[in-house]
This record gives sequence, structure tokens and C-alpha cells, in this order.
Amino acid sequence: DADQDGVCDGFEVVGCTTPSACNFLSNATENDGSCTFADAGYDCDGNCLLDLDNDGECDLNQTVGCLDTAACNFDVTATNAGYCDFADAGYDCAGVCLNDEDQDGVCDEFEVGGCTDNTACNFSNAATDDDGSCSYADAGYDCAGNCLVDSDDDGTCDQDEVSGCQNAMACNYDANATDAGYCDFADSGYDCAGACLNDEDNDGVCDEFEIAGCTDNTACNFSNAATDDDGSCSYADAGYDCAGNCLVDSDGDGTCDQDEVTGCQDAMACNYDSSATDAGYCDYADSGYDCAGVCLNDADNDGVCDADEVYGCDDSEAINFQPLSTESTDNCLYPEDFEPDCMFDTTGDGYVGTADLLDFLGNLGSTCP
Repeated sequence: DADQDGVCDGFEVVGCTTPSACNFLSNATENDGSCTFADAGYDCDGNCLLDLDNDGECDLNQTVGCLDTAACNFDVTATNAGYCDFADAGYDCAGVCLNDEDQDGVCDEFEVGGCTDNTACNFSNAATDDDGSCSYADAGYDCAGNCLVDSDDDGTCDQDEVSGCQNAMACNYDANATDAGYCDFADSGYDCAGACLNDEDNDGVCDEFEIAGCTDNTACNFSNAATDDDGSCSYADAGYDCAGNCLVDSDGDGTCDQDEVTGCQDAMACNYDSSATDAGYCDYADSGYDCAGVCLNDADNDGVCDADEVYGCDDSEAINFQPLSTESTDNCLYPEDFEPDCMFDTTGDGYVGTADLLDFLGNLGSTCP
């Protein structure tokens, strides 16, 4: 009994063991997974289990809804008639006007023309469509033309009042003033612009207040009180004060700084300046040269001072050639001046030459003459 179900393996009956299945086998003892079932709402022969209105459509598949295509809730899937909802006259199913030319949310057929601005004198609470007929009171007045505020009851609305000086003699007289205000008068001798009534020399000081004297503050006799220059100014010489003293004499040598001449005061220098009053830089010739850079001693006139001459062999073919030589000597040495036994092919190039001799003399030493 492999499945331990109490039925010997030799007596098992294979088939569908589920009673609700269309192919249920009552004597089957071993379910083989072959069961088949009817569709929901139908029997195994495909017949409706429930069709209360006998319309050939199973109640399970029936859909109740509005069947009127003009309704807002028309249901294209409905099979049975249900409630239908229709839009109000003049509106679509979303509650939007079918005709609303000014897009104000009021359908054209329900518009009421008139003034819709509640600040206007002819405002209409019933109006939904402003027809441009609004009229308004003037600023500060009501719709009847009365002042809104006239604190002093002078017949001039407060917003139209002009506060100002009502005295025609004042500088700030205001002919439009309706309320008295501050008055400003010119100072004695001056007009309202602050200009002198009398100023013959046009210097901004009234004639009656002029004080004669020197008005140039750089002059020695400057008068701070003077307003009218009388041509009496006197001045110190340039670089001196009014007492004749130097304004600046940094080194105290009695010569004002502006008159100082800085220069070399050493007569031995190349740039000696006999007019110098202050010591300055001195330039001297190099040793052995004059101020023009010419040798003081050059016996052979070769442009090299005698003290700077370098003596040596100036023949580049010689063994002892001295490239820095400025004065030739007769002590040049050549390979042929040495005995042949002293010469070896130390460089290994197949012949004995200067390079071999130099190598020999530099590295091996020599007893050759």
C-alpha cells in the first residue's frame, strides 16, 4: 500500500475523486489529476444555473445600468435598464455651460447685463455680465457729490485743502493755499533766493557787509575777515617763508632743499660735479684704466692692458696650445720635437700622433727631452 490509504496497490482505481467535478468517478480510489469543472454560473452541460428574467443571459453575466445614450451615465456594457442621469438645461454633464462666450461661468442664456463693480454708484447685485455702464463718484466725494470729509466746514473737502503761506510778502507765499501755514521771509539785505539786494562786485557779499583787505590765504598779509580784496596782498619768495627763512633745509647747510644740487664732490671721480651742494654717487675708473675705459699702460697697443696680458703658445697645432693667450711666446712644442722611442700608439688607431703623445705624457710620464 504505497500511499498508505488503506487500499492495496493491486485494487486501486485511478480517476477523478472530487465530487464537484464534472467527471467525478465514485469508485475511484486514486486521484489522477484529471478532474474538470463547469464554468461559474453554468452546469456541466453549459446550461445557466440562474436566469430569473428568462432572457437567455445568465444572471451572473447581467449588468444593470443606464441604456439611454443621451444620459450622462449611459453604460454601453449594461444589459438590464437602470437609473439614468441627465444634465441640467444649458449645461453639459460636467456642469459646464454649453454656451458661455465670456467664460465667466454663467451661461449666455442666463446672463444679466449691468454694472458688476460694487464700488460704483450704479452697482447692480443682480448683474452677472458687466456692460460697461458703471459710474463712479469723484475722489473724496460720495455719489451725490457731497464731500466725504470737510473737517473745518469751509466748503473745501479735506483732500482738496492746500496748507500754505497766505502772506503775499513771504518767500513761500502760495496763492492756492486754503488753510494758513508757515511763512518764510528773506533775511535783511537779501532776496528770497539768498542773493544780495545790493552786490556791486557780484562776490556774494552784500555791499553793506563788505570788509576790505587781502583775501588770498597764500599771501603773507592775508586777512581772514576780508571779503573785498583791495590789492594789498604781498607774498614770500618761492621756497621761503614770509620772514625770509628756508621752508625746508633738511641738512641745515644754509641752502634750501629746492636749491640743493646732489652730485659727486670728489675731484678724482669720473663724474665730479663742481656745482654739487650735497654729496652724491661717485664713479671711478677701473684699476689700470682711465674714465673712458682705455688702458693706462698698453705697450703693444693690442687693447689688453700690460698687467692683464696672458703669455703662452697661440698655435692650435702645438701640443701646449694656450687658448687664453693674449701674447704669443716662442715655446710651442710639436710631436716631431720628441724622440721616436717616446712615441707609442696608445690610442690604438694605427699610427702615432699628437693624441698618443699627450696620452703618454699625461698618464705614463716621460724621460724624453
